[in-house]
Amino acid sequence: MECLVRLIGVLLISNEDCDQRYEYLSPQIINSPVFGVEAYWREFAHLGAIGWTRDDGSIYWGCGGSLIWENFVLTAAHCVFNSDFKNSLPTVVRFGDLNLYNDTDDQFVQQYSIVKIIRHPEHRFIAKYHDIALLKLEKNIELHGTVVPACLWDDEEVRFTTLESAGWGTTGFGESQTPTLLKVALHPIDKSVCDRHYRAGDRGLKQGLKDYQLCAGDATMNTCQGDSGGPLEIKLLHTIYITPFIVAVTSFGSLCGKASPGVYTKVAPYIPWIRSVLEGQGEDAPDGNFTALLAKVTALAAVNCTLPKQFQPLLTKGLAEEHLCFGSDIFLVPEACEQSLGGGVQSTFLVDRAKHTVYALNLLGRDCGFGEPAIGVKISSHAQWLSQILLKNKRRSVESVLFYDADLELGDHCGLPDGTIGMCTDIRRCPKVQYDLNIQKAVTFCSTGTIVCCPFHNVLNATEGAGSELDTCSSLFRFADEQNHLSYAERDIKKRFPHVVKIQWILHHGLIKSCIGTLITQSVVVSSANCLSRIGNKTAELILDWETKSPQMSIEKIIIHPRYDASTLRNDIGLVKIGGTIESKSGTIPTCVWRNQTHTPLFLQQVRLSGNGIYQAGGMLK
Repeated sequence: MECLVRLIGVLLISNEDCDQRYEYLSPQIINSPVFGVEAYWREFAHLGAIGWTRDDGSIYWGCGGSLIWENFVLTAAHCVFNSDFKNSLPTVVRFGDLNLYNDTDDQFVQQYSIVKIIRHPEHRFIAKYHDIALLKLEKNIELHGTVVPACLWDDEEVRFTTLESAGWGTTGFGESQTPTLLKVALHPIDKSVCDRHYRAGDRGLKQGLKDYQLCAGDATMNTCQGDSGGPLEIKLLHTIYITPFIVAVTSFGSLCGKASPGVYTKVAPYIPWIRSVLEGQGEDAPDGNFTALLAKVTALAAVNCTLPKQFQPLLTKGLAEEHLCFGSDIFLVPEACEQSLGGGVQSTFLVDRAKHTVYALNLLGRDCGFGEPAIGVKISSHAQWLSQILLKNKRRSVESVLFYDADLELGDHCGLPDGTIGMCTDIRRCPKVQYDLNIQKAVTFCSTGTIVCCPFHNVLNATEGAGSELDTCSSLFRFADEQNHLSYAERDIKKRFPHVVKIQWILHHGLIKSCIGTLITQSVVVSSANCLSRIGNKTAELILDWETKSPQMSIEKIIIHPRYDASTLRNDIGLVKIGGTIESKSGTIPTCVWRNQTHTPLFLQQVRLSGNGIYQAGGMLK
């Protein structure tokens, strides 16, 4: 996304800071959509009132505009001319004011003269096309919480269900202008529907509506005369702060306040032009990327899981049982959180201590499931394959009579087939159950195919190997947690996720690539087959931390699920065997694997890496 601002004072304000700008300057909370109500102070810190100076020195405020650069305002091209005044051109822009006609809130008002007007070269006053312009101010604004440039939405796809507009326009047909800034929630309307209201051949619309024009409206409210040039925007989340992104500029409509939609000029198609104007005026409009995010996601039922169009060809048969759909209704600052292949989607239980259980691996999605669902692959769906790899000596008989209780965990009391009570134990610690399986007698399994209900007097005292680590991870994590005297919230991000590692390799031209992995035993890491398969015959290393001199370990073997299908991303899971073991004193500790195939945690956390380190994103399932 584009944020066209520069270094002001000691703060770096560029397109890299769109996710942080309102954190430093204008902290806010998320508000529910509203319409036809007064805006609150600093909510539209980028919005300016555009005025014409009368002969008596008073000012008529007739349009709105959005500050997108320290000395440039984005508005509608038709706003730069008003024949009702001797001087038909606008003269001033006023920021940081809610009520334009009294001075009760003028403490932080900033007002500047307009020194240059630049309409889009294809705009014509007799038509309603290319209705966009830039106003250059006499000098740079003073950066403050009440006056802050907005960001520009640079994706022509508008995927939001609700947008917001604001202005000092009239409050209805035949009504007077509002002295106080009002905001309204509007919904994007499909072009085919909007074409019924605005037909080809209508005044100023010889060719009908164009793709760069957006329709939006509400059953009772709309933008009105005087709101022209103002923003149609979306407020996006970053950590606990929200950042406004200008999606479109208010252009025209029919009767305001009625059910007919208004028409807005999308910003995205004009960003190259905006950039060229700024550079032509001696400004430096940089490119950049966003940082990462810390938040929550939620699990979604498959019926509520609507994938973005670009991912639908990968899942032509829809979601399978192995898939997890997760996300949040809140949209994020674009690129603030990017899916990391193989990254864990985990649950965290905070009672007397923190306990992590990795539930799924990242498969596909964008913005980490915020605003649109993302997809993961459930580890529990591949428990049998994991057992085959990690427990090669386990005895099996497909004809044995098996009783399965998914709610039982290691160490729980359980009911044996003969009606007596036993304990859920690693199968290798119970030779009686191994024998019963061989002779095809009834046995009871607890949470997974490696945990069985064993008579108390048949439980052996010791186990070893990967299976033992998988089964005892809860106690391992408890021990490690007890060594940490800080509460879960007080720990740094690495200590909250001591099981997250990075698998790294170098391409022939020197570019470093990586996957996220989750340590599930002291010598085994789980990740996505999609990412691991990209390593090929290159030498990969395991990185235990994200500092410059992070500890590294050699990789002995990479095992891709035998039924992994790259075309459909089915069975997207793989294992990495480490050349050695990772000791707990390194600070990297195995996590638990969620084995319950019938139940899903309500809240999950998604873990990803960026160039700056490890981040988490969390939420609910859909």
